[in-house]
Amino acid sequence: MKKLINFRPITLTGVCFAVGIFIADFFPTLKAWTFIIPVFAVILVAALYAAFYKKKKVLKISLAALYFSAVCLLGAGSLLLKANIAESRALSAGTYLVTGEITEYYSDDGNTNIVLGNCVSGGKKTGNIYVSGFSGEGKLYETLEISLKVSPVKSDGRISGLLKRGVSSYSDTVYYSAVKGESGALSGKFLRIAEETFYGGMNEREARVATAMFTGATYGMRSEKEWYRAAGLSHIFAVSGLHVGMLFGALSFVLSLLRLKRIPKAAIIGAAVVFYAYLCGLSASCVRAAVMCTVFAFTSALGEKPDRINSISVAFIIVLAIDPADMFSVGFILSFTVSLSLIILSSPIKRAFKFLPDKLSSLFSGLIAAELASAPICIIKFGSFPLSALVMNLLFLPILSFVYYFLWITFVFGAVFPAVREVAAYIPSLFLFGTDEIAKFVSAFSPAITVFPPALCSLYYPAAVFGSDIVNTGKKIKAACFFAMILSLAACAFVSFI
Repeated sequence: MKKLINFRPITLTGVCFAVGIFIADFFPTLKAWTFIIPVFAVILVAALYAAFYKKKKVLKISLAALYFSAVCLLGAGSLLLKANIAESRALSAGTYLVTGEITEYYSDDGNTNIVLGNCVSGGKKTGNIYVSGFSGEGKLYETLEISLKVSPVKSDGRISGLLKRGVSSYSDTVYYSAVKGESGALSGKFLRIAEETFYGGMNEREARVATAMFTGATYGMRSEKEWYRAAGLSHIFAVSGLHVGMLFGALSFVLSLLRLKRIPKAAIIGAAVVFYAYLCGLSASCVRAAVMCTVFAFTSALGEKPDRINSISVAFIIVLAIDPADMFSVGFILSFTVSLSLIILSSPIKRAFKFLPDKLSSLFSGLIAAELASAPICIIKFGSFPLSALVMNLLFLPILSFVYYFLWITFVFGAVFPAVREVAAYIPSLFLFGTDEIAKFVSAFSPAITVFPPALCSLYYPAAVFGSDIVNTGKKIKAACFFAMILSLAACAFVSFI
């Protein structure tokens, strides 16, 4: 008899680490209970498991409970440490002249918010500062001198979202600001070279899209950002599996021509994709993809069959170890939810399309799995999910993958030989012009689902798990789970349109 679900220690480690982070978010309310609750929960689950299933393995289960309790506490401690460090660096309420680097830049509906990092005031280092309604000059990774009125960030009930992001102080009043120069960070230099190359070889609109697609920096985009979102293609601006996977494939092909041994080849590929993730700002989606590709490269080099669930679990732990606050970001949630859906939902969906050619059924199943997994999150977090997303991705992902390779060619040749930028950028510029126009056209009339009760997620996502191949259930149960998911989305679509 098959087990209902296969036990994976690395996956459970990631879950326990995340549980610790989640509970730590309530530390201002729970206090010491922040550490007691996860330990008690792990011990209770271990005791029940030992009592009903593994009575003869009490010692092993006890040691496992001790380990997973420690992981929970480590997760909680990582978030609390980050928040406490940020809070300790806050400026007292008042007006200050600060020099800092723009490390985050958000612009929506004409309102611009920035985060200043590496801040110095009065010759002393201070914590990061969140500036709301910023209207001065400045780009991502540029250094500003700014006079502003600040207040320290405080928590109430839960840890403040700004403290979780490492922000110590807040300002919505700026008296003066001036750009003082470029950041010395490699990610800043990479972005500037990309901007110079694409803007030097393309029209401004296509250059904005090319820069966002290549580096993940969307701060320069205007109405085209909304076009792609409404058309269901905005994910191409989050450097993730699509980008890193194509870079991985290109490097694998080139290195195979050099006939390198498997381990050195895996090391070069791993170093390259991790370095690319660093250049793109170490976003959660990019780090996740880089780690998974690196794990895949080394397991293949060692002659082992890659385990994608273990790979994504390792990536999950590493991303949260780098920044535990990522667990609360929609980018992190979408990235890992969609990636996991591609692993566990694609196969059962593909079996429903077995009458199609293998490559086409694989493409269909991957897209449907991603759309089913991302739809509720997009509706809840962004207010809508375009019904055109499946068709648009089916038609344009192959084209945009082709464009991405040409952007690399443009970047390399345009950076080394500025005189040939227009020639190097001609093909990607032509395709981006076409996709811009089509996205603009589709966004004008694309219907969208705008209603999905958050409480429904407690049924929707368990149905996805039980319908997947990760749980050993029968075909009828899997079919019923998929039917329930599709029916719930159809009902939400009906409510959205009436």
